[in-house]
Amino acid sequence: MEPDFSRLANGADFYFVRHGESEGNRDNIIQGHQDAPLSERGRAQAESVGKWFAGRSVDSVFASPLQRAFETASIISRTGALPAPMADTTIKELDTGIFSGLSTTVIQERFPEEWVRFQSESWEGVPEAESVASLRVRAIEHWNSLIERALEGHRTTLSVTHGGMVQWLIKVTAGTASWMPLFSASNCGIFHFVVRPIPGKGISYFREWRLINHTVY
Repeated sequence: MEPDFSRLANGADFYFVRHGESEGNRDNIIQGHQDAPLSERGRAQAESVGKWFAGRSVDSVFASPLQRAFETASIISRTGALPAPMADTTIKELDTGIFSGLSTTVIQERFPEEWVRFQSESWEGVPEAESVASLRVRAIEHWNSLIERALEGHRTTLSVTHGGMVQWLIKVTAGTASWMPLFSASNCGIFHFVVRPIPGKGISYFREWRLINHTVY
């Protein structure tokens, strides 16, 4: 079921952060479900984001269980005095199929035709990669869990995820089912979605992406 933001009669704030630079990002490796720790730069990025979140009244933190995201969330929580992160598999990175574990240079040499399709179709053009349908389902599941959390009183949440998953968390709110256009998602980029009721308008509500790929390092 598509997320129903009109249920949030008291409003809510939803923050999303892409993980900090991992060793795989540093080496231009497509990671997908493969894991790698943060680089030193990634840890510094996470600390900067943690300082930014200090005092913003975040009452729940969720993170992909992959190391690069969970480590980022842990650093943000520790630095910003936020709640400890809870692992959530719905915001794990997409499966990047035959590109997984390979550098972009090797991909272009080994899979030239697939690389060309990737430029116009994104992951829909990559064999064995996770489908749009699957990604939308996971994004919707996460949104619905956040809405339920807000209805229980946790109205300011932070989810630490991945560049691919961020795309679908945004696209679900825009009602699109296509990879294109893409949204920039830098390492430790901050995204902020707000829902506010409209006084005197019954179930009407205002929603807006106030920050997209905001960086603080």
